[in-house]
Amino acid sequence: RSTDTEVVIVTAYGSIESAVEAIRQGAHDYLAKPFSHEQILCSVDLALERRRLRTEVRSLARQCLLHPFVTGLADGTLPLEAFKCYVGQDAFFLQAFSSAYAKAGLCASAAGLPQKVVAAFAELRAGIAEELKMHASYAAELGVSLEGVTPLPAGKAYTDYLLLVGSDGYDDYCGGGGG
Repeated sequence: RSTDTEVVIVTAYGSIESAVEAIRQGAHDYLAKPFSHEQILCSVDLALERRRLRTEVRSLARQCLLHPFVTGLADGTLPLEAFKCYVGQDAFFLQAFSSAYAKAGLCASAAGLPQKVVAAFAELRAGIAEELKMHASYAAELGVSLEGVTPLPAGKAYTDYLLLVGSDGYDDYCGGGGG
């Protein structure tokens, strides 16, 4: 199906199985009769918003791919000092994500969620650990210390936000230690 076309299925013979299959196949919504005028208008409004957001995301992705940092990294023309800075900043970012995943895993366990959920967070942390090993290797080769990296303002704001949102409700749901 075209990703620019939003599909709303309207049927008089709806079933859970057909709704699940329609959504799995890419339908935006599935409405079984009878439905209200407001329901169809809401579904169409959401479909149009989804299409607008998808177009915006495509544009932003193109801009990111054309950013001088990304093109320089890809073609080998990125100045060495910029790459050194990136290694430290990305390590800081990854450590924050690892901390958030650890907290999420503990919370999932404390909340009694299925073991596969807890394991998923552990797997995410293991992936970060592997990536951090690569960063440590680059850092050693380039003479960059990953200890005590001072994050740039945007990275600091993002990781602070991530950890704040990740801690929101932690005390209520996971037995304390949040914040």
